[in-house]
Amino acid sequence: MKRIVAFLVAFLMVAVCLASCGNEDIIDSSTESTQQTTEENNDPVGVQLQSDDGLIKFQLVAGEDGKAATATLYRWDILSSTITIPETITYNGHEYPITVIGLGQNITAAPSTVETLVLSSNVKVINASAFSMCNNLKTVAFAEGLEKISNSAFFGCSSLTTIELPSTVKTVERSAFTGCASVSAVIIGENTETVEDSAFGFCTGIKTISLPRKFADRVKDIFNGCPSVIGETCTIVYPD
Repeated sequence: MKRIVAFLVAFLMVAVCLASCGNEDIIDSSTESTQQTTEENNDPVGVQLQSDDGLIKFQLVAGEDGKAATATLYRWDILSSTITIPETITYNGHEYPITVIGLGQNITAAPSTVETLVLSSNVKVINASAFSMCNNLKTVAFAEGLEKISNSAFFGCSSLTTIELPSTVKTVERSAFTGCASVSAVIIGENTETVEDSAFGFCTGIKTISLPRKFADRVKDIFNGCPSVIGETCTIVYPD
């Protein structure tokens, strides 16, 4: 009988120990959860920030939950003939996709030094005047993913030779490429929904245009001030 009692006591002690260990696991898990909550992203939204080297300035933009989710690049102080927009930028240990370029002014302090522009697929919008008067800009590598090119985004880029927009572009606003005098070919994809008047105004060197048929009756408005379009001497192709 004493052996049975001793066995039961030992069994109960083991059970209590196991229960206690389980509670410790729960406490640890709860503590970890609390720490994660404490470390939630509280990075500032809508204020001027800069990269560690101070050469790229940007703002963070809130997502649906009100927390910083994406970045707008508005200043590029790297003196180089090539601007390659990075896919992301890191702030306070958090990585944000760069989805918007510009805040209504040229992003570089030395527009004339830029010859090549390379955009990442994260860029959705190029804002007004972002690359205006980059008069030595010869090549723009647009990436799939771009959706909107705003007013005067490439105004006066007189050395551009070809403008081939990706299939994802939906909107090209007024004067987006006005004054790109060296452009000989413009290609606009079938998914583009809006091309405003004078979007390609005074592109005086145009020889070939490819665009959706839905814009056929507005070609002279879209390419206002282009002699070859007005005189109907350029080649216009409607792929659809």
